Amino acid sequence: MTRRIAYLATGQNQPTEVEQHQAFKKWRIDSYVVEGPTSPGQPPNEWNRLVNPQEPDSLKTGDMLVIYSLSALPFKTSTINTALWRLSRRGVTVVIAYQDLVVKNEPSNDLFRLIDGYEQQRRHAIGATTSRKLEVAIRLGRPRRLAAEQYGYVKSLLDDVNLTRGEVAEKLGVTKSTLYKYIAKYKPTD
Repeated sequence: MTRRIAYLATGQNQPTEVEQHQAFKKWRIDSYVVEGPTSPGQPPNEWNRLVNPQEPDSLKTGDMLVIYSLSALPFKTSTINTALWRLSRRGVTVVIAYQDLVVKNEPSNDLFRLIDGYEQQRRHAIGATTSRKLEVAIRLGRPRRLAAEQYGYVKSLLDDVNLTRGEVAEKLGVTKSTLYKYIAKYKPTD
């Protein structure tokens, strides 16, 4: 069964609920999801519940998500594009009611082809042609460190004439600069 769900965003700089409901009339909405104001950096709960495939009430193939406008989504443009792309690839039709735009995963849908092209370009720009490269490209946090106890193993790798220092660093999962700092710090003095 196809569901038609309207996503209403409330809060500062958002259209009123009356304005949003007016724009949604044309789409014969089955249910409304209201997202209250979120704090900066806080993910919107209702949005996550709708788009996360692991959630029981998430949008499924054949469903329609109607939003008032892209400004109703509290994300940066690239995140909105990725969300629209993922939903469309999953077979969810996304309607932007204020502009009367429909994003649907069909070869004839110019808007989907534009979003798909933008997403492919973004992934290419970060070198994410494979999921492994994507994982590496978006890895967060500080680089890995080497422990003092690893010196014997590190030295044996460095003494291997078949390995360059870059290959040693890659094998250890650190950058070359981390490897050089480690060598300088733990190299025994004669």
